[in-house]
Amino acid sequence: MKAGGCRESFIAWEKCAAESEMNEEDVAEKCFEVTAALKKCMQAHQDHYAPILRLEKAAEEEAAN
Repeated sequence: MKAGGCRESFIAWEKCAAESEMNEEDVAEKCFEVTAALKKCMQAHQDHYAPILRLEKAAEEEAAN
């Protein structure tokens, strides 16, 4: 994740996730904005993040079923 164009977005997400775990907060709720920014960045850099995006899509489809 840190090797591609979304390095800064990923580092921000990691920091937010670590803080929420330390404070026993809901990661999805606390980190909504940084997660959205990371996803947007990954979409913009699909050439590098395609494998991760495919895994994420498959997980979402399985959860929906």
